[in-house]
Amino acid sequence: MEGLEISEVLLSNSSLDNEKFRLDSEFFLKIYLDAYQKIKKVKHIQIVECLELLTDFHANGSYETIALNFNLLDEKNYAYMVRSTDLESQNFDKDVKYIDKHAYDFLSKTKIYGGELLINKIGSPGRTYLMPKLEGRASLGMNLFMLRFKSNISISPEIAWLFFNTELGKNIIARKVNGTVPLTIDKDAIRSLYLPLFTNNMKKIIFNIIEKYQKTLRDSENSYLEAKNLLNFEIGLNDLEVDTNNINIKTLGKSLLLTGRLDSEHYYPQYESYLKLVKNYPKGFEILSNSCDLKDTNFTPSDEESYRYIELSNIGETGQVKSAMTELGKNLPSRARRKVSASDLIVSSIEGSLSSCALIDNVNDGSLCSTGFYIINSKKINPETLLVLFKSEVMQNILKMNCSGTILTSINKPDFLNIPIPLIDEDLQIDICDLVQKSFQLKVESERLLGNAKKLVEYAIEYGEDNAIKYYEIGLIK
Repeated sequence: MEGLEISEVLLSNSSLDNEKFRLDSEFFLKIYLDAYQKIKKVKHIQIVECLELLTDFHANGSYETIALNFNLLDEKNYAYMVRSTDLESQNFDKDVKYIDKHAYDFLSKTKIYGGELLINKIGSPGRTYLMPKLEGRASLGMNLFMLRFKSNISISPEIAWLFFNTELGKNIIARKVNGTVPLTIDKDAIRSLYLPLFTNNMKKIIFNIIEKYQKTLRDSENSYLEAKNLLNFEIGLNDLEVDTNNINIKTLGKSLLLTGRLDSEHYYPQYESYLKLVKNYPKGFEILSNSCDLKDTNFTPSDEESYRYIELSNIGETGQVKSAMTELGKNLPSRARRKVSASDLIVSSIEGSLSSCALIDNVNDGSLCSTGFYIINSKKINPETLLVLFKSEVMQNILKMNCSGTILTSINKPDFLNIPIPLIDEDLQIDICDLVQKSFQLKVESERLLGNAKKLVEYAIEYGEDNAIKYYEIGLIK
């Protein structure tokens, strides 16, 4: 029986690490049994022994009580409301949520200060994050557990976070995920999880790698931010006073007859502020169809050939493609019909994800992407500047202005081709290009460092600390 997996477990052993007395086959998968066998062969500790606090959003009261004291806000306010999406992107400035002082004080059991371990309850249950130290106040969002460790135990949240992001650690958690729709993990399961204990020498090496990883990642983000600031200064965004009035008066000739649009959102004065900024740029502007080339020819993948496929979830915060899937052509979704090349820019056409823009690198050359992306390149603006430009506040508002539709609002091809593009100064383009490339290189280096740290932990568990350190020092872990 090809593909059938069988695990034989003594009835007397079926209750081990099984606080819910599960007998489903998923719980006894070999990959999970092997993971638990490995962790229990080394010195280890259960999370319950590490905890000073394990809590979640609903620890603050009943649904009714919370609803009376809590409102999620889009505009900046007293404290951040930290969500999984913010932790995934590591972005706490854009598209984040806030709460007021009353809500922050009411949610007293879930104030977070940085350094806590956060674990998804649903959605992608068991996904583990390390809470960064933010400048402002922060409160735990819904659908997350917050774990605060005791200060006198021999494992830190940083090492716990690293372990739970290794393949071995993911399997330790995945075994305790249960339910159908949605999948979930509960507090009892969290308390029962195992963590490895390492010697001080090993912990020091791991900490050094984590610190290098975090610094390199910060440097990458700062380099991109510098490129963004250069562009904003050049086009005059810093001095722009956006008209926030929601009332606009237009003649028929300057509205419906000109644009074909009657929806009020299209004529918000704030959009006109951004349009004027682009059209008044001293170096000039051109509509996209004149300044860029649009690649919109459909590509039909061969059934038995493998392709890398890029979708919205693969777009990083600073415009990199991350973890694109590889799949046979016959298994790809029907929307996988656009082929990209190195130095192309892909821009989402869907209103809710317009900021999902990415620069195609050599690794993803020849990949396929969804028809929900526009693919462009330009002989007048280099790819890096084009990326920063399309992710800028100015272009994001102009794109949003041109979105239309009802159920799935998006920007159509004629409107996309007609948006104005500032012809950025060529010398500045070189500076922006250098900064973005530096940012991308540092991001790759940070991922390499994180990968090394994960491998070091896994080697230490499987082959012993001494061997793992030896492999690491002679460069076999890379």
